[in-house]
Amino acid sequence: MYKKTDFDSCGKGSFDLQRRDDEESDSDDDSDDETDYEGISDDEPEADPVDVFNHMYNTVLNHEYNWSYAGITLLVYWVSGQDPKVIKSVKRHSEQTLIKRLSGMYKKELMRVRVYLNNSPCEYCARMLLDFLTRKRQVQLTIYAASLYKIKRRSCITKGEPHVHGLKKRLSDKNTKGLKKLMDHKRCKVKAFTEKTWKDLLDALDIKWKKFEEVYQTRDVEDDRSRREEDLHIKEDLKHIDEEEN
Repeated sequence: MYKKTDFDSCGKGSFDLQRRDDEESDSDDDSDDETDYEGISDDEPEADPVDVFNHMYNTVLNHEYNWSYAGITLLVYWVSGQDPKVIKSVKRHSEQTLIKRLSGMYKKELMRVRVYLNNSPCEYCARMLLDFLTRKRQVQLTIYAASLYKIKRRSCITKGEPHVHGLKKRLSDKNTKGLKKLMDHKRCKVKAFTEKTWKDLLDALDIKWKKFEEVYQTRDVEDDRSRREEDLHIKEDLKHIDEEEN
């Protein structure tokens, strides 16, 4: 179990990790080739849970200037009956490392897995997760996303935020449809964070954060929204995706 750490505020930090932007491209390749899961190595470095939590918490709290947190995806997963694990992938998307690890776990009984992500899965990772769920029928996933990865969000469009115009429509549509298919799977739930979710994650990582309730609702001077405000936006955006695609 991780060492307890006291927090008075959510510190800003930097990560020497490969950006998702460097791995993603808006190509015309819509190949449905099977993924070679055995070919995915699991040699990722250990991640500090405190840094991971800070990074995840601060993602997209500043829509106008700071997108560095959204450029890197970090993941915490928690299999029922086990201790939580942290993934910071430098060679691939974090979801691929997650699938590799879960694929190596053999259980006949139902295996409930909670996944905490600062970015929702891209279209490719969503397909990988769906394929994984097809192969592993005993797995039940609940995914919490602090941000929607490269998707033209309804809340951002409504507020007239300029960053939306920089997102390619075709890539946004692909990621939206991929996320919707994942949301539709009967053994996968995709949810926004709430105050309780963040507290559950803090407890899972054995991290203390003083006055979390107050900080959660407070807008930092460097940000244009509080974490609570952004989580509510994400919740509405996920609802819109669910309704719009039906």
